[in-house]
Amino acid sequence: MSVGMGDDMSNDKQTKTYALKKALGFSAVHFVVGTGLAFILTGQWVVALGVALIEPIVNAGIIYGHSRWELRRDQNVGNGRGLVSGGAF
Repeated sequence: MSVGMGDDMSNDKQTKTYALKKALGFSAVHFVVGTGLAFILTGQWVVALGVALIEPIVNAGIIYGHSRWELRRDQNVGNGRGLVSGGAF
């Protein structure tokens, strides 16, 4: 195993950790805002909590995947492996 290979694995773990923290933080804020807004609209805490639980759970998965894709894309561009490499841009 080469030295660079271990570094890639470490970066991948950091990427996953960052993406997970970002998704969880976003979901917590989104849950609070969603619950408050649903309560204002319905006037019922049970309904507000039910509505607010569904959407952030789905959104967390989407944000996690998007964050991982975004970080991999940025790493590829920095390594000269992006779609646009060279001096024009």
